[in-house]
Amino acid sequence: MDGRRYGVFIGVNHSPREPNIADLRYAETDATAVRDVLTDPVIGTFDPADTRLLVGSDATAGEVKKALRIAALGCGPSDILFVYFAGHGIPPPWHPSGDPYLAMWDTALTDLEQNPDLGLRMGFLRWDVFEVAAGSSFLVLDCCHAGGFADVERSAARNRTLQHAFDEAYSRQLSRHCALLACPTNEAARERGELGHGVFTSHLLHGLRGAAVGPDGNVTFDELGAYVVNQDLAPAPGFFVHGWAGRTVLTRPGHSAGRPAATPSTVDVAALNIEPLSGPLDRCVTPLVRLLGKAFRDGRWPRANEQPPPAALIGLVRHATEAASAAVVSFGPGRHRIEAVSGPFDAGALAGVLAEMGRQVAAGGRANLGHVGSEDSGRQTLVVPVGRAEEQTTGVVVVDPPRTLFDMGEPLATVLQALWQAASAHDALLAEVKVLTALRRAYGRLPLRIYNYSFDLYRQLLGSVVMVFEPVMSLSPNPAMIGVHSWEALARRSENERRAPADLLNAAHVWGDQFVIERDCALAAKAIKSYGQAHAQSTWQNRVPSPISINVAVRSLLSSVYAQAVEAARAEAGLGWWKVTLEISERDPIAPAPDEVWQPTPIAYFKRRLETLARSLRVNFAVDDFGVGHSSLDRLSMLTLTQIKVDRAILHHDLALDELALVVKVAEQAVAAPRPVVVEGFDEESPVALRDIHRCGIEYVQGYITDVTASTWLQPLGEDRCRRIAAMLG
Repeated sequence: MDGRRYGVFIGVNHSPREPNIADLRYAETDATAVRDVLTDPVIGTFDPADTRLLVGSDATAGEVKKALRIAALGCGPSDILFVYFAGHGIPPPWHPSGDPYLAMWDTALTDLEQNPDLGLRMGFLRWDVFEVAAGSSFLVLDCCHAGGFADVERSAARNRTLQHAFDEAYSRQLSRHCALLACPTNEAARERGELGHGVFTSHLLHGLRGAAVGPDGNVTFDELGAYVVNQDLAPAPGFFVHGWAGRTVLTRPGHSAGRPAATPSTVDVAALNIEPLSGPLDRCVTPLVRLLGKAFRDGRWPRANEQPPPAALIGLVRHATEAASAAVVSFGPGRHRIEAVSGPFDAGALAGVLAEMGRQVAAGGRANLGHVGSEDSGRQTLVVPVGRAEEQTTGVVVVDPPRTLFDMGEPLATVLQALWQAASAHDALLAEVKVLTALRRAYGRLPLRIYNYSFDLYRQLLGSVVMVFEPVMSLSPNPAMIGVHSWEALARRSENERRAPADLLNAAHVWGDQFVIERDCALAAKAIKSYGQAHAQSTWQNRVPSPISINVAVRSLLSSVYAQAVEAARAEAGLGWWKVTLEISERDPIAPAPDEVWQPTPIAYFKRRLETLARSLRVNFAVDDFGVGHSSLDRLSMLTLTQIKVDRAILHHDLALDELALVVKVAEQAVAAPRPVVVEGFDEESPVALRDIHRCGIEYVQGYITDVTASTWLQPLGEDRCRRIAAMLG
């Protein structure tokens, strides 16, 4: 049984004395996060009293070396020493093949050239820390040139593997030292803003929190290392684990989730070659990327904001698939017709195939994609149904594309169907995201290259979104008392569009949490920044800003990255406390993911999260679109909210006024103070009169009851509009 567990966690974003070292964003956050999860009172196995966190200006070379030596010398034979560093690794410019340094707060290369021992060299870790530690030791480096820790003879290392270097470096302590390094020698580790961490450490934290859990409910060092190494990171991390030390338990997420313990595994994970199961697209990445490139980046995508004619679309399909010819066909029971052709096309050779497809449809089935090989000419033909109206089916025919496309199988049909349906998109970028989202929806896991490519495209799309502001109006029979209570920020693809880009916004839910959080971070930051600019250009209410509300998904509210994005945007805009209201989307259930446990109950867990965010961010929370999706009475009664928004769909119910009265009653039962109720989407077509809504006790409405539409600038109501609204209450 192991004894005490010592940990030293170091993170350095900035070395102010060395201008040649670029600043980092997340190294200090990474060190703190790793320390926090290892000392977590529920799943961690380290005592906070036996750990030392050194970040920022505290992480000088002298203080770090002192902390490392104290921990190493105090480590007994049954103890454990864990060292984590996030920051820069630097090869000395006066000796590029020499021992790399870990950049500290006070690092200055000119000083180190004169006195190399002033800095923290990887050799110091190797010989003066781990060599003298009597117990088992673990090292995790998230920095450039991390593999330099393993190189003992750089001059002979050019053709040597990282594993060989490890074997030489640890010949005297193979049974008790393990290491996990972000990258080999001469490679750079990476950060990504959407993760809020270094890429390597993001996977490390995910593994510690449960993704690397073993059959006994624990995360050991060897299971953690195997998990990180198998994440297709580029550059690839190094992983060295030996003996009992590698099976030391770091966290126990399985036990915290109520998982039963099992007999500990005696298999050395480092000796196994663990590979993920292949997916339907893993073997066709190259032809898929080529097809997408020719479809969306060769300048041929239709620019008009309407469905292009079939002749233009089939020409695009032929170009993208590199086919000898292509056609658009329609077929039904007993008949078929060629609608448009690109290239030399033999319609007669296809008559039998189209007739059979028509019979399938007439029998009540769906036309299947057909792959026809002709023995006479050697030609290969693909027929893909792309649409259906009544008894008529539209199909795309592709003749003699490269064999690699046929080898894709059904994913090729999915791409062509999605491409045809996306043809009305007004730009190629949005259309390409639609096609990729169709693949994600159809096949689930996609190759990492395709996933990352899709994520980058989605971020570009989010960057093109504009924010408009719709007023929430306070009601009164007195025109002088009518005014703007607050504004809601709404996403649009352009300033002139009246509707939200639903395809763009909803695609995030198909891809998962990373896309959802990135979407909400981008929209929140853009909304707050745009509102600050719009308010500065207005003379609204003596220049005192009204509150602004922003839609947010449940999963984003659980993310520290989202909280940081909101706080940073508000600070940059100079928007004061309690001026931002986050409207919880009706789309999402308040429920844990399959691999999560929310205690004591999901609603109590989420309520506690909102209360924590309210204290730290000084923001308000509201439910959006009550009466639709997951926005239910349970949310109204259990969560700490400042306002309730009722969806316009309720106004079309037979018992609309009874439902509104119930919402008002629930809102009045709030612990602190009654919560305002806002009716969204009210317009002239509403079957419920505005005066009846007001008599239910509802004081606020948002919609098109005036000619004030959502705009990038803050439009005043004006006296005429206020009188018109007041008259509707009489």
